[in-house]
Amino acid sequence: METKDALGFTATVLDELAGSSSHITKNFRVQKILFFAHLLSLKKYRQPLVQDRFKAWENGPVLIISGGNSGPYSREFNQENISEQQAELIRFTGKLLQKYSDDTLEMITHEMATWEKYVLFKDGQFQKASNQSDVNMPNEELIKDINEVPVLEILGLYQDH
Repeated sequence: METKDALGFTATVLDELAGSSSHITKNFRVQKILFFAHLLSLKKYRQPLVQDRFKAWENGPVLIISGGNSGPYSREFNQENISEQQAELIRFTGKLLQKYSDDTLEMITHEMATWEKYVLFKDGQFQKASNQSDVNMPNEELIKDINEVPVLEILGLYQDH
């Protein structure tokens, strides 16, 4: 799925679930919903939800639309680019994450070894990379993360049967 479509669809789902709220909270929530839905897709279907890599930024993993835009997101997206499976993962994740505060979701992403490895800190301060590809979080490492730390199970997004 294209990043632009994933972000737009997720923003629309969030609108449906939560109604209106500030752009900051919406952008933050859109990123968290997409990230956890991406992890769920990697765990459950062994395939990424989106083709682009999440970047390790200060407040957790972020997807960037080409041109460097991380939000606010257009509600325009191409529905044909989103499969039923992808749409269901995003809706399911969005609904279950409603009960968690923004701070809790941020804290959980900060506990992940992959984020810790790729986020850029210098002297205790977050640094934007000069080359954003430097902070890409590889899916292979995210898979290792979710197999070692039961993040999805803790959030109630996945149960091993």
